[in-house]
Amino acid sequence: VINTGVKVWSRNSDGEEFGSAFRLAQEGIYTLQPYIRSRIIRVSVEDIKVLLTQENPFLSKLEDDAHAQAKKLGMGSIVLKYIPNPNNPAEPQCPIQLCGWRGKTSIRAFVPRNERFHYLRMLGVEVFRDKQGLGQKRRDGDKEGKEEVADEVEKEEEGAVENEEDLDLENGNENRSSEPKTDSGNQGTSS
Repeated sequence: VINTGVKVWSRNSDGEEFGSAFRLAQEGIYTLQPYIRSRIIRVSVEDIKVLLTQENPFLSKLEDDAHAQAKKLGMGSIVLKYIPNPNNPAEPQCPIQLCGWRGKTSIRAFVPRNERFHYLRMLGVEVFRDKQGLGQKRRDGDKEGKEEVADEVEKEEEGAVENEEDLDLENGNENRSSEPKTDSGNQGTSS
């Protein structure tokens, strides 16, 4: 056995300036978080979306409550904690805990790519559409996104109909016969 257990700390090359060479690791955050009493920022669903879709968002991008909590903390490792609201069934009803780093003017979530995609899908963000540069689209409420998809489908259908017409003319005659084209002057003659 080479290595066992859960990774709860990760080496932080910049952390030595701030008194700690280590930061919290996402893999062990659910194990370690019950023992952490400070350096916790309570975040909303919108805050999580910002933290997971932007690399180093400025503190001002967070909602007022999370922004105020973050300003009170010094630079260093933090826990970003979402607590579900049972009165709002539209939001996720499971707690989410992310490890992050509070910088001078920004905040960053240190979440592996696969977990990042998982959380974003759970929040209703179309992950792969974001990768194509079309912006953050919600599956359940973005009319523009639905119209764009409908336009794309319509264009694809038009292209398919045009391709079908081309195939019909190549394999049959103008009146859509499925018989192969033949020279009309040579049909009845044999040599």
